[in-house]
Amino acid sequence: MGLIGVRIAKALGAGQVIATTRSAAKRDLLMGAGADTVVVTDAQELTQAVLDRWPR
Repeated sequence: MGLIGVRIAKALGAGQVIATTRSAAKRDLLMGAGADTVVVTDAQELTQAVLDRWPR
């Protein structure tokens, strides 16, 4: 869903939107669309990135 998914989630009041991409170049686009966190999965594992951001 990408950029539109991020925008819809924010418009519906999502508190935290985590977006993923394989390309570091798309990070700024996703942040500009409203994503609170962007994980570049070619550089970082998703589960670990989320746990690093929100420890238990």
